Amino acid sequence: MGFLHRKHDTAAGLPPGYVTAGSLGRSPNGTPLNQILHVDVSPDIFRWIPIPITWAGYWSSPEQWAQDWAPDIWGLWVEKNPGVEKPEQSAIDRTAVELCSYAEKWGGFDPLRPFEIATWLHLPSPTVGALPVRVFVDDTPDLTIEQAAVVDTSDAIPPPTVEQFHTEILGAGLKVTCHGTLDPPPGDLPGAQTVWVQVRYAFASRPAKPSSPSRPPTPTSAG
Repeated sequence: MGFLHRKHDTAAGLPPGYVTAGSLGRSPNGTPLNQILHVDVSPDIFRWIPIPITWAGYWSSPEQWAQDWAPDIWGLWVEKNPGVEKPEQSAIDRTAVELCSYAEKWGGFDPLRPFEIATWLHLPSPTVGALPVRVFVDDTPDLTIEQAAVVDTSDAIPPPTVEQFHTEILGAGLKVTCHGTLDPPPGDLPGAQTVWVQVRYAFASRPAKPSSPSRPPTPTSAG
């Protein structure tokens, strides 16, 4: 899944002579926008929160978005769980800080990125940390589903776990789970390490009306 930019060439921040996919009507690899631009998403609104792909709409900044969402998330939690105590303001503030950190990192519009990557936060309860999920389409020619899922990850220890699975809507998919360690930042205790975990799902999807008979399947990645 993914969204391609539809800004005009004169959009702020674009280098001179830069041409967007919206101006061309196709991706940099020649795929018509109507084949990969629109995505039907039907998430559970009580578990999934979309991060805005622009700050030019209802929300003008990550801070405003986070401040709006935090009390609503806690309000829904209290409503769904009769008998639980209402949260203190400090708890709502912590949720707002967490949401804002994700929105600052992955929200908004990046004019130099060929694809708009949709980011969702899986947050079934405000009492646990949010899990970011990023979704996009990659129409790179000859890209395999193994490459889209990044099966060969040199930074992972041990080698990634690769699983094949099937879904009714998207068909056959590939799930790759890997983890590794990060070097401790300056000032940390000697020997301290941070462990990272990444799970990527990839599906090979073929447009209903391909632009040419030789066009390869379009891997759809989520991670």
